[in-house]
Amino acid sequence: MITSILIVTFFLWRASMVRRASMVRRASLVVRASLIWRASLVRRASMVRRASMVRRASMVRRASMVRRASLVVRASLIWRASLVRRASMVRRASMVRRASMVRRASMVR
Repeated sequence: MITSILIVTFFLWRASMVRRASMVRRASLVVRASLIWRASLVRRASMVRRASMVRRASMVRRASMVRRASLVVRASLIWRASLVRRASMVRRASMVRRASMVRRASMVR
């Protein structure tokens, strides 16, 4: 009688241990799955962040290219304006020279 009770309790204890082990295994699987999922989320977030950083860098590059182009255009405009000014100064000087020559000629006459 006592031996049969001991055997039954032993088997029940063993069954509960097996059940507990399977529960632990299941829990560890759930934990592992959640960790993998979290890692994939983190990876996705970092990929999105990297993509946005690349986009921002390309935007900055584009802006700097535009700035550089506008600087080149401005420089060429300034250069053209200085050329025009120089040409007008030369024209004015030649006109002054011509006028002085005409004056001299009239004085000689």
